[in-house]
Amino acid sequence: RVAAAIDAVHHSMGDLQKATLAHVFAMRAQLRPDQAATFDRLVVAKLTDTAR
Repeated sequence: RVAAAIDAVHHSMGDLQKATLAHVFAMRAQLRPDQAATFDRLVVAKLTDTAR
């Protein structure tokens, strides 16, 4: 049962990550080029931030 629960959680996490990325790219598509450049820098900074 524990292994099945872990698999279910990992599947849900993967679905959430896919939805998050789809949302990020959908938002980016609405931005002007100058806004997209700023957005890209901020997203990269957050995705590579190891301080938690």
